Amino acid sequence: MPIRGSCPCARWDKVHSHQPAHKSLPALLESRLLLGHAERRSDISPRGYASYLNNKPRTGIWYNSEGNDPRSVAFHSDNPSLESTKFRHRTWLSGNLRDDDCSLVIDNVMQGDAGPYFFRVEFTGSDRFNYLPVTQLHVKALTHHEQNLTCRVTYPTVSSEQNLILTVQYAPRNLSITSPNNVNNSVAKEGNSAAFLCSIHSNPASNLTWRHLNDTLNTTRSSNELWMKILGVTRKDAGDYQCVAENEHGTAEESVTLIVECE
Repeated sequence: MPIRGSCPCARWDKVHSHQPAHKSLPALLESRLLLGHAERRSDISPRGYASYLNNKPRTGIWYNSEGNDPRSVAFHSDNPSLESTKFRHRTWLSGNLRDDDCSLVIDNVMQGDAGPYFFRVEFTGSDRFNYLPVTQLHVKALTHHEQNLTCRVTYPTVSSEQNLILTVQYAPRNLSITSPNNVNNSVAKEGNSAAFLCSIHSNPASNLTWRHLNDTLNTTRSSNELWMKILGVTRKDAGDYQCVAENEHGTAEESVTLIVECE
C-alpha cells in the first residue's frame, strides 16, 4: 500500500542536535511502503538547502534510527553494500535524488522494519543535512480478506486520503468433499449415479483436479468448486477418489472412498 509524501525539509545537523519530534506512519505487513515528509522553513531554499549546492554531487542516505548510525542504514544511494542486511534489495528512492525526490520505497514490509526513520543528504565537501522530524513507522499485520481500509496522511500544510480494499492471497485451505442425497456416506448402489463436490478456500482461486487410480477424471482452472459425477455406477468404480487443489501459494488434497453395493 503506497503512502506518498514529498521530500522533507533539511536542517543543518551541526545546529540541530536535539532529539527531534516524531511523526507516526502505519504500514501493512508484506506491503510496499513509500516513506516521505513534507515540511518547509523560511530560512532555507525551496530545495531545502542553499542554491549553490544545486549542481553539486550528492549522496542520499535513509537511516532506520534516530541518528546517523552506520549499522542502521536502510538505503544508500552510492554504496548499497553499506545497507543493513535486512534492507538489501528491498529499498530504493521513488525518483531522482537530484530532483529532490528522496521518498523511500520499502518493498515487502516486515515486522522488523518498524521504528524511526530519517533522511540525510551529503554533498561533496562538508555540506551535510538531516531531514527532520524523524518518522516513526508502525507495522501491522492484517489478515482479513476484502476488508475496507482507509489510508490517511496528514502534514502541516497538506493531507491526503485514499480508500482501499485489502486483498489477501493465500494457499488452498479447508478443502471439503460433500455429496448430494443420492450418495449416503460414500455408498452407492450399482446402477445408480454418484456425485461428489470438492470445495476449497483460496485466493487466487485454485486449479482443481479429481483423480481415481492415478487417472485424471475432471479438472478446472481458477475455480474453488469442482463436481465429479459417475453415471451408472459399477463395481469397477469403487475405490478412492482424490481432489487436489493448487494455486501459486500451495496445494491441498483430500480423498473420499466410494463403496458400491450390488443390487
